[in-house]
Amino acid sequence: KKLFGQEELVLTGTLKNTGGAAQFAAIYECAKSSISGRNFAEAASDILQRLADYFKCDRACVFEFDWSAGTFSNCCEKCAPGISSRIESAQELPLENIDFWVKAFKDKSVLHMDGSSFLPGADQIVRGTLSARGVRELYAVPFSSLGTLRGFLAVENPQADKDNTQMLEIMGGFIFSAMEKQRVQGETETALG
Repeated sequence: KKLFGQEELVLTGTLKNTGGAAQFAAIYECAKSSISGRNFAEAASDILQRLADYFKCDRACVFEFDWSAGTFSNCCEKCAPGISSRIESAQELPLENIDFWVKAFKDKSVLHMDGSSFLPGADQIVRGTLSARGVRELYAVPFSSLGTLRGFLAVENPQADKDNTQMLEIMGGFIFSAMEKQRVQGETETALG
């Protein structure tokens, strides 16, 4: 089957054998169905909430790059109870602030930082921002299209099933598909007037 022009992802034996397989399958089905008929904001919000619940993390968020403006922005997030939203303060930030992330995303499919390896090579702005927010551990998965980084999905301070980076990659793919669907729809509407 095809989903937005892409081959539908299939749960393999490896994925089925990871912790929380029933919850993973439910998230997978929800993500697949939510993207197929809903707008980006609704689909991403649903997926991020399920990711936040699954990983028991403080925050699950999506950042989008704007290469022409040299910025990145938080386009959606879900926070655990008691965690303040950062979406308003994370708009049109300079890409140079996360230059080392961009380099790392080109070499890795998943970026993991924890207390022992946190922020080597990062500048003071990023160090101070993440430390002030209480981020002790972070996983991030990049989105790319035709060799260009478009953004990333991140989970902060996960407490459960941390090593299940395959799940982040798959859910990141779903979110990116929803982003692309929105972009194409917008271009089509503009072209049709």
